[in-house]
Amino acid sequence: MRTVVPRLGLIVCLCFSILCTSSGGVPADSIAKVEIRWLQSPWTLPTPLQHESTAHLAQWLRTRGIQVADKANRIFWCDVYTFDGPDSNNVVLSVGVGQTLPARVIELGKKAEVLYSSTSAKQKAALPKEGKWVRESLSEDFLYQYMQPLDHKLVIVAKSHLFERLDEIADELYQRHFRR
Repeated sequence: MRTVVPRLGLIVCLCFSILCTSSGGVPADSIAKVEIRWLQSPWTLPTPLQHESTAHLAQWLRTRGIQVADKANRIFWCDVYTFDGPDSNNVVLSVGVGQTLPARVIELGKKAEVLYSSTSAKQKAALPKEGKWVRESLSEDFLYQYMQPLDHKLVIVAKSHLFERLDEIADELYQRHFRR
């Protein structure tokens, strides 16, 4: 019996070490996922250069194994502002990383229909119950738009070097916030 117990312990330790060191792939839920946003004014339309820069950043992120989604709790933003006149060969490049409000905060605001918080209690009581899911959905979308910036870079760069500089900044932010 004495020789069986040490062997059993050895087998258990071996199995445990195999489980801890074997790679079974990355679970789908643990893949980094980000949303790309613009921070430009809602009164001006994005320029073609803004679209190109955003598409470039999305492709760069995909090459690093980061999924780009329409909605994610981690956010990369990329803005390009152009100059007129003698500085028209330069652009301002703003790239950053942020996160949405915590899921619990969004959920509480959704249930409280926060978008309708300025509505009086009397008016709120008169709202149709069938529209509750719409009010909750609008409140959730409203809260989701808030972002806490975590890190960013703002530089002036020549248009001819825009994508190179964008790659450098994206790599800096990736190394600090996504590299495990």
